[in-house]
Formats: sequence, structure tokens, C-alpha cells
Amino acid sequence: MFASARRPDGISELTKGIQADGIIATNGAFIYANDELIYAGTFPLAVSRVLLSELSASKEVTEFGVRTSQDRKYTSVAGSGQRTGIFYDFSTPFDKIASHLSFHTEDAAFAQRFMAKYPELVIYPVSGEGFYDVNPAGCTKANGIKRLAEHFGIALSDIAAFGDDYNDIEMLRECGIGVAVANAIDEAKAAANFVCDNNDNDGVAKWINEKILNTR
Repeated sequence: MFASARRPDGISELTKGIQADGIIATNGAFIYANDELIYAGTFPLAVSRVLLSELSASKEVTEFGVRTSQDRKYTSVAGSGQRTGIFYDFSTPFDKIASHLSFHTEDAAFAQRFMAKYPELVIYPVSGEGFYDVNPAGCTKANGIKRLAEHFGIALSDIAAFGDDYNDIEMLRECGIGVAVANAIDEAKAAANFVCDNNDNDGVAKWINEKILNTR
């Protein structure tokens, strides 16, 4: 299974040549089992409008974007670091159902205030980039794993999870085995049971080969 902050069509770049049994996309907003969408999280329209209005009015925010439940991406800055997206003038109320928001700021204090203001939402910093991902309540990778584990009848204790960033910490703690790559943030390493080689050196593949495939 693959769990990623990427949107569903972006994960296909990771899964070339691999038939995934499950995919957790957009940090848990979309969950697929054998290509069937079994869960999609969304913001209430009134909530997404409040969030987008605040981000639009905040001078500390350099750009922001929103993904809809149809997985379209709308961005406040055309051709920006928010990757490919449809430019939208957010001075006009956004009337589409949203599954994910993200924003960029260099002001860490603003980001902390924003996260503290909306504790019911799932908000992760993206390490080293100044971006913050915002998901509806309950939409996390860890909860995505729980939903897929229930769907397939697998105990959470029988699952190994691999990660490197803030959005991976919860699943590293809650799965039976958590493995952080060597170039992960310190918080992810602290949450993991093991640390494998870094991703540039095929650390995950090496760990699976040594700890799982060679012990059967």
C-alpha cells in the first residue's frame, strides 16, 4: 500500500509497474482499495470558505491552494510553487466542495497561530519548504491505514509503516512497526521503532528485504 500527501493521480508516478492493494492519497483525504474509492473526506462548505477567506486576507501568506473532491487544484497564484493548478480569484467566494487546502508562509508564528485556531483540523508543516497542508478532521495517513486494515481484515499490529516527515509520525507510532528513513526529520525518527538507510540508498527496500522477505 502507498500512503502519500500527493493527490491520487500524482501517486501513479510512484506506483508504476506495481499493482497497489491500497492507496492513501492527500494525507488520508482519499482512500482506495483495489482502485475503488472507499473514503473521501471533505470540508463543510462554510468551513472552507472561512479558511480560504482568512488565508486570502493574511499578508503573511504568499500563496495558497485548494483541492476539490473532484481532485482539481485551484491556486491563488498562477504558475506558482503550488505546482500546476487552475488560477482562482479568491476574493470571490469559493463554492466548490474542498478536500484539502495548503498555504505557504515564511512566518512560523503565523502558522502556529493558524494551527492553534483550528485544532479540529489536520494541519501538517512540510519540512524545509514553508508549506502547510490542511485536511478535514480525521483525514490522516494513520486513519487511512486503519480504514484499509479494517477493509482487508488486517490487524494494525501486523502492519509496518515507513515515513520521514510530520505527516508520518502518527502512523509510525500506531502501526505494529514504524520505520523512519535515515534522512527523516528527528521527530519521525523518535516515533519509529527502527531507522533504515535513506531513501536515496533504497533504504525501505533494503529493510523489507532483510527484515521481512529473508525471514520467511
